[in-house]
Amino acid sequence: MRASQKARPAKSAPKIDAIPEATRLKLYQLQVEIRYCEKRAYDLFLQNLVKGTSHLALGQEAVAAGFAAAMNKDDYTFCTYRGHHHTLARGASKARCT
Repeated sequence: MRASQKARPAKSAPKIDAIPEATRLKLYQLQVEIRYCEKRAYDLFLQNLVKGTSHLALGQEAVAAGFAAAMNKDDYTFCTYRGHHHTLARGASKARCT
């Protein structure tokens, strides 16, 4: 940075009040549901009922929930590696996981 340029102040994160409580609760509920499905898939894998490998993404539920909230219904999603969370967050049947 040149001496004549001033540093821009960092943008602060949005205040929690900027996200309505109902939205925050919905995002949290989605994270819990995703965690449950992922845990269930792992349990089935350990029982040798799911063949192949198990690429879990436990701890990344908030990424998928936020991602899904930002998407429009007609947006496309391309999941490659550890995409279970994103698929569930976009509306895939959670009932089929249990």
